[in-house]
Amino acid sequence: MANLHKKEYYGDNVAEVTTVLKYKCGIHARPCKSLCDMAEKFNSKIQVTAKGKTFDAKSLLSWYAAQILYNTEITISASGSDASEAVKALIERIDLMGE
Repeated sequence: MANLHKKEYYGDNVAEVTTVLKYKCGIHARPCKSLCDMAEKFNSKIQVTAKGKTFDAKSLLSWYAAQILYNTEITISASGSDASEAVKALIERIDLMGE
């Protein structure tokens, strides 16, 4: 089941995608760690916006504190040399959680 993204933008050294979490369990401890570890592999600055708050995707504590639940709209944005790759990787991981 492919997730349809609400918004996608890929430009020179910037990228942003908005999607809706379709994982019924929400982003709990294990997915938080997985997403944080993935974000840390990229050089770009990566931010997550959910429930009106924005945080650093490379901060494990921020992922935990966000308490992102099923059907929450999430925006992943990045700026830097590998911004598009970073956003694509994180969004793909989030989308796969719902399958």
